[in-house]
This record gives sequence, structure tokens and C-alpha cells, in this order.
Amino acid sequence: MGAVLCGHCLLEDDPAPAPLKVAVPVLSLQDMEAVCGLLSFVSGQIMQLNTVLLVNKELEDQRASFIHFLKRQHQLEQALKDAELKALQSQVNPHFLFNSLNIIARLALFEGAASTEKMVRALARLMRYSLYQVKETVTLAEEVAAVRDYLLIQQTRFSDRIQGQVLVEEAALSARVPCMILQPLVENAVIHGLEPKEEGGRITVTGRRVEDQVHIEIRDDGVGIPPEVQKAIFDLQVRRSGKGQVSGLGIVNIFRRLQHNFGSNCALDVTSTPGKGICIQLTFPYTI
Repeated sequence: MGAVLCGHCLLEDDPAPAPLKVAVPVLSLQDMEAVCGLLSFVSGQIMQLNTVLLVNKELEDQRASFIHFLKRQHQLEQALKDAELKALQSQVNPHFLFNSLNIIARLALFEGAASTEKMVRALARLMRYSLYQVKETVTLAEEVAAVRDYLLIQQTRFSDRIQGQVLVEEAALSARVPCMILQPLVENAVIHGLEPKEEGGRITVTGRRVEDQVHIEIRDDGVGIPPEVQKAIFDLQVRRSGKGQVSGLGIVNIFRRLQHNFGSNCALDVTSTPGKGICIQLTFPYTI
């Protein structure tokens, strides 16, 4: 077979000098056919083995993908449990708290303190919303209302240092979304982006519906975040260390809650320039 592969052989009927026929193997036609048949068999086995290896690799890739999917599902379930636990930990007799806040609001109204009454009622609505609906989907209008209440409280607290604006188109307000996906991001922007600036800043929340998609943008002109922190937001080790948290809920956890509801038809993007603020963009399907 080696002689055939190298081309150093002769057939019995080939005209060649006698010394050459002594130095080079001389094969009969039957031997040559046998060698060719063996080569064909070996090449066929190699191709079959290669096919089996390719199939095994595809199966292994599918298995790895399925294991990755299960891990992501487990991480998502754990994130939801963590969010629910944090909500439960804050429920220290909530009825008593809400009733007390309502009484304070009435007293402020009776005493002519309209701004105080407005702020207390906003706080009561925000706390009731965050405590009671963590497991549910809500309308985008309800999420926007929670953001407005939060910004009202912070603008009252910081006076002229923090300004907020919410501009969400009417066509998008009926979309269903997971509860508490906007307010934690707005809170993160206020606490980490605007509060550190001596002169304060501005945060703007915009939203619109584009065909069957909803686009939300949360933008501030605060201190921003360094590129390495921006890159590390979605890094597993950072999540484990507890960094990149927003109001007890990680940015990644918020994205996973979107994925839990919308699968791969959603997106969360974070961009920032140090000293010029941060922009968070959310995209998800319009469902009612």
C-alpha cells in the first residue's frame, strides 16, 4: 500500500528494464485492485469517523447550551427570590406604616402645608407600590407614576439641585412590564450620578412606542462612570461582589427580569462618559 501511495510500483505488464523490476515492487492487477479497495475502505472509515465526531460535537454544544440555559434560569430565579426577600424584609407592618403616612398627610393638609401633604402622599404611594407588586407585571403607566413620585420626593429634598422630567408617549403607557424596573434605575442615577455633584444636575426619562417595541431611555448629566466600571457591570464576578447595585437590585437583575418576561426580545444598554453623565436604554416588546 505504501508503494502504491508513493507511486513506486509497476504492474506486471508494464514495459520496464529488468533491473527496475528488481528494485521496484511489481504488482498484479488483482493486487493493485486489492490495494485500491483497501485505500477506499480506509478513507470511507475516516470520513465516517469524522461524521461521528461532528455529530458528537454538535450534541456537546447543544448540551453545553442547555446547561448554560439552566444556569441562567437558576440565576434568574435566585435574583427574583432576592428581590422578593428584600421586599419582604422592608414590610414591617406595612398597613400601620401606610395608615400613619395617610394620617400625616391629612394633618399637613389641615394645617395648610400643601407641599408636605403632597410629598407624604407620594411617599405612601411609592412604598405601597414597591412592597405589594414585586411579583406582578404592571402597566408602564404605573411604573411612570412611581418614577414621578420618587422624583417629587427627591426634588423636594434637594430643592434646585436636582431636576427631573418624565416624557413618555401615551401610546406606550399601556404596555405591560415587570414591576420596579424603572424606579431603581432612576434612583441609582440620582444617588450615584447627581448627588455627588455640588451643583446637582438633571435626569430625564423618555419613552416611546415604535411599532411593536417600546424604547425607554434614562439619561442624567451627573458624574458618570469610568469605562472599566461600565464594562464590568454585567461581569459575573462584579455581580458576586455586590458592586453595580441599584437600590438593592442589580442592573443585571433588572435585565434578567425583563428576559424572564420577554425572552431574547429585550435589551438593556448602558453608556457613560465620566463627568458627563450616564444613559441607560431599555427595549422590550409592546404587550398588553
